[in-house]
Amino acid sequence: MIWGSYFLETSAAMFNIDFSFLLANGLTFVENSVKVNHPCRIAEIFADRNPLWFWEELKGLFQTTSGELLRFVLAYQIPLKKLIRYDLACRGYDNHMRWVGFDKAKEIWLE
Repeated sequence: MIWGSYFLETSAAMFNIDFSFLLANGLTFVENSVKVNHPCRIAEIFADRNPLWFWEELKGLFQTTSGELLRFVLAYQIPLKKLIRYDLACRGYDNHMRWVGFDKAKEIWLE
């Protein structure tokens, strides 16, 4: 993973949020994802006293994961996007958080 082009794939449709307000803060909105322009910007985002809820959730997710597991994910380039899509398919919801059933969710998330 190259940190200079780090992409935090956050679906605007899924969260139903307009991310355009992030443009002024060193982030770029490209194709339904937020591009963090520099790795130091991540530290600034996480140091914010009143972060947006999704940044706080992501920070907590990584902080509570063992360092050994995080190093393993980086070292072996585990396809997190595929794991996330599989988990979302197993929940039975579409990308707008509407119940569609497990079969339809698999069609949506595992395309």
